[in-house]
Amino acid sequence: MGMHSGAIVVASALLFSIFGKAHADILQMECGMSSGHVYTAPEGLYADNPEVAGWGKDGIPNGMSIFELDTDTGDIAYRWKHFSGSWHSAEAEGTEPILVSLDKEDFSWQIVTLFNDGDVVEVCTFAEVLEDDPKALCTTSKNGLLTSARVFVSACKTTIVPADWVRSD
Repeated sequence: MGMHSGAIVVASALLFSIFGKAHADILQMECGMSSGHVYTAPEGLYADNPEVAGWGKDGIPNGMSIFELDTDTGDIAYRWKHFSGSWHSAEAEGTEPILVSLDKEDFSWQIVTLFNDGDVVEVCTFAEVLEDDPKALCTTSKNGLLTSARVFVSACKTTIVPADWVRSD
């Protein structure tokens, strides 16, 4: 069996696994370090120090994010490792990610999460989900003391967690 034939078999199995059962599976994306760019506005904390504002490289070298999509309900669990090493979750932050789109052909999907009553808006698109090198493409826009916009890319690993493996506690 050639490389492309194997990919088709794996993709077909994933397709059946996600949409061919009467119960929901969990599509999990585990993403590592992120790298990208940031633009920080010369206001808020930088109002008196505008030379620090502007464009720059940004990233979270020790970061990790885990996104879990319930393929039946569209519910999403989202947790991440802060640069300090501690784990956080959207639920603990008082918010809930919203599934905006899910392409049932290539399994790319997109979520929006609002933090701090909307002062922080995060949009993540999961691309190449069934490929060898899936990615999370995320943007974050912040308003307030540190008004900024960021765009990050992270390499991910896709896992399908069958519903009967999910604990119900």
